[in-house]
This record gives sequence, structure tokens and C-alpha cells, in this order.
Amino acid sequence: MNLQIDISNECKNSCPICISKMHKPFPFNEASKHVWLNGLKRGRELCDTATISGRGEPLLFTENTQTGRLWALFKSFQQVDNIFKQVDVQTSGTEFSANSLNMMSDCNVSTVAISVANMFSSEQDLAFKGRRHLDYRISTLCDRVKSWRFTLRLTVLLNTMHSVPYPEELIDYAGLLGADQLTFKELKIPENSQALLKSSWIKRNKMKPYLVNELRAYIEKEGVPIPNTNPSLYKLFGMTVALDEDCMSETRYLVLRPNGKLYYSWNSVVPIE
Repeated sequence: MNLQIDISNECKNSCPICISKMHKPFPFNEASKHVWLNGLKRGRELCDTATISGRGEPLLFTENTQTGRLWALFKSFQQVDNIFKQVDVQTSGTEFSANSLNMMSDCNVSTVAISVANMFSSEQDLAFKGRRHLDYRISTLCDRVKSWRFTLRLTVLLNTMHSVPYPEELIDYAGLLGADQLTFKELKIPENSQALLKSSWIKRNKMKPYLVNELRAYIEKEGVPIPNTNPSLYKLFGMTVALDEDCMSETRYLVLRPNGKLYYSWNSVVPIE
């Protein structure tokens, strides 16, 4: 099982599918650091691996912010004995810095997963993220991740910008960017009634079902299946490839909130006793 560490409530992006800002943030109490650490220890007892993400951007932090303080606590926990052997970070890629790269290295992060709405165009990917004027190149981000010896995962959002004629174009280009792992995410309509604008964007822009099916069929035909994996993983073009239809499955992870409590899913409001 994987422990999802909700480390950030802040994000400068404005992705049209994100519903995080519609939820009330979970506050972190500086005077109760031990509560969060106890939650982390309990999470480690139940989970073998960890993913650092959040309702915000996990790499958007300075030393004195809530996110920065939680990173520092996780660092102190990890440096005792590299307690989580596998630690991933899920990021939009817009807040890479020497500070964040150093922190990930100090925390023994294994894999850096970058979410992209358009793998082929940095400009369109930035437009999707609402950061048009940022100095940002997907290829440069990938090179930086690899130069720090992290495993690089590209998390590709399946929308009309990725509707290329042949599925192998997507996979081949990810390989050219240096990806070790590649996860395709289908866009799902949010169940939250407050997310009508997000639903509208997804309905207009999600990849057509027949193209998703063609991509799935290509991966299953050309890839070598890796046994006992969920979602199903395949070795293809030297990468580990998955088409994840249900990234919110409640059976695969727990969530540690900034309040130090564990939850069964990202949608849960009642903590585990």
C-alpha cells in the first residue's frame, strides 16, 4: 500500500481540471509537529511506499511556509534510516528549483513524476497550467530530473492535445524525453457538484474513447506484461508503461493530511481512528 502525503495547500497554477481549491485546506499546527510525525510513523506501519503530493504543488515552498516545514519534518524522518525505501513526488513541474531538487535528494526521493497536459508543446502545457509567461521547457525539466539521478515518470493527461494518429507516437516521444516510466491518465468527470466548470472542460477536451481504446490495445499488444501489478504495467520501448483508469481507487493508498491524521482516500472527511 502507498502513503499519499498531502504536503501542500498552495499552488500558483490554474489547471482547468483541478478541483483542489474547492476543498477546505487541512491546517498544520506548528505547535503540534509531533502529531504529524506520529501520523507519518503510523502511515509507515501500514504502507511500504510513499508519494509526496497534495492539494497544491509540493515543490512550491520556502523554509518558513507550511509546505517547507512539512518537508523538513519528512526529511528528519527519512534520514533516520531511509525508512520509506520508495518515495515518489508528483509535481506539475512549474516550481523546479535548486532548493526543491536538493530537498528531494535529501529525502531519498526515488521517482519524480511530472504531469503534462501536452507532452509535445511546452507552450500549450503552460497555457493549460495558467502560467504562460513562465520560463519552462518540458525537455529541460526532464534533463534536470535525470541529471540528479531520479527515476523520471511522465504522467500524461489524455486530452485532445494528445490525440495523435498513432499510439506509438506518444510512447516513442516520452522515451526521447528520457522517461523511465510512463503513465497515461484518463480524464474523468468529477463527482463533486461544485465542479461544473471542470466537468465542462473535460467533456470538451478529453481524448475520445476510441483513441483511448486504441492506445490500450497497442500497449497490451506490443508491451510485455509485468505480473501482479495494479494498474497493469507493461515493459515497452525500455519504459514501464501503464494506462491508469482509476487513480483514485480507495484500496491502494492512505492519505496523511497536514493535521497529522490518516484518511482512507482523498475524498474522505472522516479520519481513520
